[in-house]
Amino acid sequence: MLQYARSDTHFLLFIYDHLRNALIDRTISPSSSNGPVICTPPSTANVSTNPSHALINHVLAKSAETCLRVYTKEPYDRLSGSGPHGWDTLAKKWNKPFLTANSNFSSSTMDIQQQQKSVYQAVHEWRERVAREEDESTRYVMPNPYLFKIAQAPFPRDVSDLMRILGVQPPPPVVVKRRVNELFEVMRQVVVLELEREELLVDDHDGKDGSNETLCGHSLFLFDRVNEAQVGYRYDDDRHQPINIVAFREKRVY
Repeated sequence: MLQYARSDTHFLLFIYDHLRNALIDRTISPSSSNGPVICTPPSTANVSTNPSHALINHVLAKSAETCLRVYTKEPYDRLSGSGPHGWDTLAKKWNKPFLTANSNFSSSTMDIQQQQKSVYQAVHEWRERVAREEDESTRYVMPNPYLFKIAQAPFPRDVSDLMRILGVQPPPPVVVKRRVNELFEVMRQVVVLELEREELLVDDHDGKDGSNETLCGHSLFLFDRVNEAQVGYRYDDDRHQPINIVAFREKRVY
């Protein structure tokens, strides 16, 4: 700790001397600077009256204003993802249109992309919460490439499968490795909610016209993965074919 403190402050006096002399030189010879010297009136009475210290007084006055600022944590908008560190802002910055707040899904890929978006939002919120708990930056907790890799990969069967998705080289972030069980549970819960939402939509459609609805192959695949993670249950049906929703309910296992 002492070595860290020494190395962190070793050059401060040297930098102070150079900065002070540069301000004095610029005050004395303003023609050598890039523009006119504009000084802020000092906010305290204990300032130098030496004319050559005009810029020093200006810097001290601006520093006093900076010190008066009160730090407040930026609120996290989990619904719209807005703000400089929101999930919608990040998705736009990384050119991931299907993960943005105003994403439009095609009918053929709606289930897959909706699941990816839900996982992305949940993992992004988890990363933000963990970063605040551990007093670390979000990029230290989970760099952005890992965040998008998790969102766009097939849903993992278990924690080891999630670690496989993260890869070996470079090694996964330290915080993720330490809290990977928690991360996997967050992902599992959001997928369960997504499946329940889809089933409610199917139930609502059944009630309106009595048609024999089917659950798409991807939804069944997700349900299969979630059940494997929860109770070790697997379907023998062909995952690439739709399954009748009635048969789906009869086979449902908790």
